[in-house]
Amino acid sequence: MGLGLVGLGVAGWMAWGPGAAPVAAEGLPRLAVSPTVVDFGTIRKGGGKVEATFTLRNEGRGPLRI
Repeated sequence: MGLGLVGLGVAGWMAWGPGAAPVAAEGLPRLAVSPTVVDFGTIRKGGGKVEATFTLRNEGRGPLRI
């Protein structure tokens, strides 16, 4: 369940984008997510299981807490 919530959080972050509140300052964390887009294609309701792997990286200068 915890990973599902993290997945939803990452999906929401990707949907609304990091541009929603741009902050560029020294000493702050900056989250980079790869890949930025995942296409699961057509999934039947109740019949498909999907999975994706994301790499989270801190490209900022401050500590990143997730």
